[in-house]
Formats: sequence, structure tokens, C-alpha cells
Amino acid sequence: HILYINKNRFFYYKLNIIMVKKCPNQTMPINLPRGVNTPCSEKCSLTYDYGISKVTATNKKDDFGNYLEINCFDSPNNKVNFGLVGDLNINSVKLFRPSLNTYNGQKANAEIILTHSGGGKNVYICIPIRVSNSRSNSAKWFKQIAQFLPTRKQGTVPINKNNFTLNSIIPKASFVVYEGGVFCWGNGQEDVAIIYELESAITIYPSDLSNIKKL
Repeated sequence: HILYINKNRFFYYKLNIIMVKKCPNQTMPINLPRGVNTPCSEKCSLTYDYGISKVTATNKKDDFGNYLEINCFDSPNNKVNFGLVGDLNINSVKLFRPSLNTYNGQKANAEIILTHSGGGKNVYICIPIRVSNSRSNSAKWFKQIAQFLPTRKQGTVPINKNNFTLNSIIPKASFVVYEGGVFCWGNGQEDVAIIYELESAITIYPSDLSNIKKL
């Protein structure tokens, strides 16, 4: 039974099991390993219900490369709670291609990162993406964006779609919780990352990812 959770560790939640691993003191994204053996506490719980929002997409760049910023969280009905922090507000959605994090040494085709804040901390939900022709909810979600991409750097375009919600892209699966800074970047020692396994990756159509990579 876990009573206290220290900083600078992984917490891997899967069927009530947890793996603890110290974070290396490096400025880099996380490599998510496999292997678990310790029970997890209820502090690992994540609940969410994102409302219907308007959407815009913007080309941007940071130290880790180009990404697509997707503003799709203006609904007053967003409800997100994470056990370690409490209630959360969502602040940004970024799509990187390929992924920033690696998964057992492998990069995913892409990764979407949802930034939240609450209790004086940032909480980052990191979801790997793989290409597939499956007609999944996430593939349909990305299709709506890929049809209205910006055409120039820093360009912003509105996406005229109804019923747009982040609920469509959150996996109903286990995840890893990492405390002690964002991806070991060192600027937020109280921050937390929630990272889904590659086996739980959401999907995007190959043609849509190809179009996004051209930005």
C-alpha cells in the first residue's frame, strides 16, 4: 500500500500495479520502459469529461521541434481530476510528430500532449499515436483537423466542425505517472506527466499524418 509518493519517480498504473524508477538528471523526454511489480494506490486515478469546443490549429515550434497547437478546450463544461493533484484546468494541446517520448526505446509515429494546471502544478497527459486505417474515434477526430491545416508557419486556421471534444482521444487504458519535473526538463519540479503505453496508442489515418508532417 502506497501512502506517500516521492518526487523524481515513475508510477506505472496497470491493473493496480506500479513500477517505481528514478528519473535521470537529464534535460530530455522520457523513455517509457516495461516491467511492473508493485501495487499502485488510488492516487493514480484520472477522471475526465471534456465539453464541446470550438477549434483552431496553429503551426508552432519550440526547442523540441515543430508541432501543431490545437485549441479545442474553450468549453465551460470541462471536468478533469487527477488523484495526485485534484481538479485540473486544461491550457494547451500540442501534436508532435514523431513523438517526444520514446516507448521501450521506440518513437511513436506522433504524440499528442494535453497540458493541464491545478494545485500549483502542471499535469501533462501524453498519448502516443500510430498510423492505421482503422475507423476509430481518434482517427475521425484527427481527420477533422487534417482537412483544415494552416498553410504557413505560425498560421492559424479555424476548424468548422461541431461536436468536437477531447473525450474522443483519451485511451481507456493504463498509464504511467511521472513526478519531479516535465520530462526531466528541470523547470517544474512539482509537475506531473501521465504517459500512456505504446500498446494503448490512439490512431490516425496515414494520409492525415502525412499531411500534418508537411507543415
